[in-house]
Amino acid sequence: MDIDRGPVWVNGNNQIPAGQTITWSGINVLGKTGLSFKGLFGANTTGIFQGTFFPGFIDSMVVEYRFNGVGAWTKVVGIFSKDATANGGPLGVDADNDRVGDGPALTLNLTEASGNITGTGNTLDLRFSIFDNNTGEGAMAIDNFRLFESIPLSVSLASFEALKDKSTADLRWTTETESDNTGFDIQRSIDGKTFETIGHVATKAIDGNSVQRLSYNFQDKAPANGVNLYRLAEKDREGHIVYSDVRSLNFEKDATFHCYPNPVRHQLTIEYNAMKAEQVSVSMTDFMGKAVITRSVNMQKGFNKTNIDMSALSQGMYNLRVVSASGVVHISKVAKQ
Repeated sequence: MDIDRGPVWVNGNNQIPAGQTITWSGINVLGKTGLSFKGLFGANTTGIFQGTFFPGFIDSMVVEYRFNGVGAWTKVVGIFSKDATANGGPLGVDADNDRVGDGPALTLNLTEASGNITGTGNTLDLRFSIFDNNTGEGAMAIDNFRLFESIPLSVSLASFEALKDKSTADLRWTTETESDNTGFDIQRSIDGKTFETIGHVATKAIDGNSVQRLSYNFQDKAPANGVNLYRLAEKDREGHIVYSDVRSLNFEKDATFHCYPNPVRHQLTIEYNAMKAEQVSVSMTDFMGKAVITRSVNMQKGFNKTNIDMSALSQGMYNLRVVSASGVVHISKVAKQ
């Protein structure tokens, strides 16, 4: 939409009144929350046309709203002169509701402006008003008015990790809070483009709601050869789906990991077939999760062997964790006799 205003428009007569309004009525917003508005706005390049600026507090473009067809209108976006005096200036977005343009000067290269719509109702009315009372010609333009609904996340994810336990992918995640959560689909991709659902874990939250940390896990016992990408697809009761970040594990046959003897009394041997020369982190934790052995090992490309002295450790179960420089994690349970 392009609106032009001037004293001479058609056959010497001013055919366009200074003030014009467009109203969209009865937009269905039942059950919608977190609404916002976005639109594109433009004005004469440098805000001047035939020597005339846009006067302060007079020339403007304003978008307003109200609910259910009644009550006062509330401004969501305002475009006003950047000069509040009668001399006027270019138009800009009013950021602090003082009817003075604060942002960069508008040009006919359209600029996006937006604002939040507060409140709720069954229907929404949206009104666009323009006022151009220059003595010379002026030009303003609008386009692409849109309404958005912001859907709050039903799950706040505290952590999500993918661990390699021999030929099994062990996925573990923790939630901070949950709201109307139905559970998690576990999805896997081989090519990084297409994800397939390989399992589902139901929520532990009562009625899908929790403000306490909850921990979950899932095991993929048949990962594909090569790099496997994993993500969580969380579903709420409204059917909305939110995806987690992606985690990767490498199950290529030439990147194998093996440790022995198990159970072990004194010395544990780790065999590692590296795809390239790299520094690998090796750690051992007890059943409480406390690290009892930590070291870095330089691996050469190909077959490697390194030993860990466990003779000083108490009897019990331990977790051996080997992490490559590229982030591939191998985990194996080790029994100390």
